Amino acid sequence: MATAHKLHNSLLRRLLRFCGGYEVKTEGDAFMCAFQTSLAAVWFCLSVQSELLHVSWPLEILECEDGKPIYDTSGNLIARGISIRMGIHCGTPSPEPDPITNRMDYFGSMVNRSARICGNAGGGEIMCSAEILREINYSINRNGRETEYSKFQPPQAIDEIRQMGVHIVDVGEVKLKGLEVPENISLLYPSQLAGRQNWGPEGTTTSSSRVQFSVEQMRELGLICLRLETLTTLRIFKVMPERKGSIQTLSLENDLAE
Repeated sequence: MATAHKLHNSLLRRLLRFCGGYEVKTEGDAFMCAFQTSLAAVWFCLSVQSELLHVSWPLEILECEDGKPIYDTSGNLIARGISIRMGIHCGTPSPEPDPITNRMDYFGSMVNRSARICGNAGGGEIMCSAEILREINYSINRNGRETEYSKFQPPQAIDEIRQMGVHIVDVGEVKLKGLEVPENISLLYPSQLAGRQNWGPEGTTTSSSRVQFSVEQMRELGLICLRLETLTTLRIFKVMPERKGSIQTLSLENDLAE
């Protein structure tokens, strides 16, 4: 799992630099990132979801139930390896430098709202607020009204999103934890991964695991590995010789014999 964690972090940091983002901080395997524009964040999230399919994940990840390859009804690969959830919101936070790391950190209601939106996403999903959706509709799909940030959106992000394509699924109003007013949120997928909106626990393919073991079989396999390791290292476990009894033990045995 440590290898998978490193691969996950390496991919996110590489695409973060490429899309012009800033790594605010990490908490476990979660990343908090900031972008100058909302569409740069959309570009980053869509790229991450697409690139995760092509990471050289360890075999134990690909053979487990949650990491096996999944295909849609058209035979397109829509999941493979680790799946991550992502959330996007835009606004003006309150920046403050961290006294320990000296990196800029962000606080405020919009940061809390972003975290709650992300918390409503599932693995392999990108959840976004209504503000993000309005920007996508105007700058990418060329419909709707211009926002106050539309003229600042980077042309490269717009071109890359149009090339990948973005599939939008309206979720509707959702009551977010700690927020009084319900939030109108939507799901975003790269066009090639649009089949994710229909996946379920049963999936659309059979398991790709080549060998499946029960818990008892794994225990037996562990004992066999231990024995093989013992043989190859020439470590021989001899039977312990019988220990001589103490004076008290001999006296007790004589008393019992009488």
